[in-house]
Amino acid sequence: MIYLTEKKFSTQLENIIANSDDENLVIALNEKWGNGKTTFLKMWEAEIIKDGKFNVVYFDAFQNDFQSDPFIAIASHIYAKIDNENLKEKYLSATKKVASVLLKTSLKIGISALTLGTVKGSEFENIGDDISSAINDPLEKYIEEKITQLDKENNTLEHFRSTLSDIAAEKKLIFIIDELDRARPNYSLELLERIKHVFNTKNIYFILSTDKEQFIKVIQKTYGSIDASMYLNKFIHLWVSLPKDDNAGMKSYTLSKYVNYINKKILSRNIDLKPSLDVLSYLLRINNFSLRDAERCYSLLLLCNTSFDNGLKWEYQIGVAIAVFLKLKDESLLVKIKERTITKNHVMEALGVTELPEEDNYHILLALNTEYLTREGYAKALREDDQTIFRSGFGQQPLTISHAIDLIFNVQQ
Repeated sequence: MIYLTEKKFSTQLENIIANSDDENLVIALNEKWGNGKTTFLKMWEAEIIKDGKFNVVYFDAFQNDFQSDPFIAIASHIYAKIDNENLKEKYLSATKKVASVLLKTSLKIGISALTLGTVKGSEFENIGDDISSAINDPLEKYIEEKITQLDKENNTLEHFRSTLSDIAAEKKLIFIIDELDRARPNYSLELLERIKHVFNTKNIYFILSTDKEQFIKVIQKTYGSIDASMYLNKFIHLWVSLPKDDNAGMKSYTLSKYVNYINKKILSRNIDLKPSLDVLSYLLRINNFSLRDAERCYSLLLLCNTSFDNGLKWEYQIGVAIAVFLKLKDESLLVKIKERTITKNHVMEALGVTELPEEDNYHILLALNTEYLTREGYAKALREDDQTIFRSGFGQQPLTISHAIDLIFNVQQ
């Protein structure tokens, strides 16, 4: 479910798409890294699937940039959305023909003489006649093919676009491309070219997610001192940003939905991490962590808890959740806890918890109380049956936070 302000924004995007007759409308979502682009897009994708008015594809450019040509990656994602077997076969045939043209072109252009001046003619002069001939012969053949087969290649592309349009005739397709600015520069720029020159057809609409400022730097680094903003505008028709809402409830609600989603996904894998997840979720919520920092917390939490074949005991899971949160908030706190140069009250302040026991912070208080008692104090607490400490079956003082700090430092080496 999308928060009200974001729901209004996603509805506006859908209305633009539903009422657009543009043959290749490309919309770019411009936000800084960590501002929630990915979270919004994934939530929007889920809403689109639920509503059923459009078909939707989510594509992570950063995760797919190991591929040499983005055409195959985009085409395969569209193929997976086709239900009609006849259309599926027609699309596959058209895709193979276009791929053969594109891949043949890229292989030929790989010849250094066609690399836009990066190899100067003078470099060939000292290579020798045999090597020059070996380069020039396929080069001349390539030029001849491009001249004589131009109409055939154009027809191949037109047939492909027509097939694409047929696929999305009954239900328009929204193709979301996320993490464009994080992908390999050549890949992200090639992806833009493919969208403009190959996938520009009716009924298919691209939503690109990027940090415009960073992407402009990528373009300038790749192409030199060009007007990168104007270059981008050749491919992108409309720039939009996530709605800015000063209401803290929006961020809190989005974080809460994200936390619930991640917890559910982790627990569905039959990993016994509920104690850790409960504590970390609580700390993330009360401190209103950013989605990026929350994601990092979860990654480190999983890394620590799965370092043991049989998992960690529940008390030590509490310690891991506390230490993971503090590391992302201020890593220096971990060293101070180990060296006891910070008081329990200061740690509680950093965690955002109070001395008053509540259902959500109770185990956090147990961990802190146990951590900061001296050996004598812990022994006395055991004798007096103190209910505000952790107990060990062997009577040893379980320093769960210190143990977790050591674990974090070890897994990161």
